Amino acid sequence: MARAATTTDAFNAVAEPRRRQILDVLAGGERPVNDLVRLLGLAQPQVSKHLRVLREVGAVDVRIEGRKRLYRLNGRALKPIHDWVKNYERSWSERFDELDLVLEDLKPKEKGDGEVTTSSGTAKVTFPTDEQILITREFDAPKELVYRAYTTPELVKRWWSGKRGEVTSAEIDLRVGGSWRYVMVASEGFEVAFHGEYREIEPNERIVTTEVYEGVPEDQAPEEDVVNVVEFTEADGRTTLTLLMQCPSKEVRDMIIDSGMEGGMQEAMDALEQVAISLR
Repeated sequence: MARAATTTDAFNAVAEPRRRQILDVLAGGERPVNDLVRLLGLAQPQVSKHLRVLREVGAVDVRIEGRKRLYRLNGRALKPIHDWVKNYERSWSERFDELDLVLEDLKPKEKGDGEVTTSSGTAKVTFPTDEQILITREFDAPKELVYRAYTTPELVKRWWSGKRGEVTSAEIDLRVGGSWRYVMVASEGFEVAFHGEYREIEPNERIVTTEVYEGVPEDQAPEEDVVNVVEFTEADGRTTLTLLMQCPSKEVRDMIIDSGMEGGMQEAMDALEQVAISLR
């Protein structure tokens, strides 16, 4: 039996990856267009076009506040998709339960020679001040290997994107005053790029760089760059990496947090550990 027209409309609306990104952002609360432009790295006409489609199917509502138009999620319009997917939930849940049992059987009982065992998702994120984000992660590898994986272009390509896409470029001029630039194509097809400049370098010990997200429109970019301080310390053959992000303001810090950075960071750190271990 064919789906109802409202369901078809909703499916067509969310089939476009960038519209799903918009819905993900609005799930955290209402936003003006400028916020969506900044967070998604899209041009304003593109965002407005996608919002218009989402409004037509009722997935997004708009509220006028002074001169601002604030967009918010309308979960009721997405219910047809939920109902359609729910028909398959029981079947897939059973299959995933069976898959879990198979994967558990495949796990090595002990760590032997040549096995790569990582501490998945163990990076700790804290906020020392209103302008800072501190990431702490332990690696089962000596700091020389973690540092090499962190600073070698062909190795950075293997971990920087986590599971979110493919790194297409990793340029590193590893010297004080030198620059770096990483580019990835996300699984949804859009491009993400960051760049910065090295301010301090102590091989195997400490790196200080600036960081700039290239998706922020020039007229909305903060006056000062984010500064990252990365330190590597070793004990008993294991390395603790700390990454302190010093943001120019609380607003910039909160924007980074709200972008969903932690999930991608956890994946990247897991991959970094795998690369470092493979260098033994």
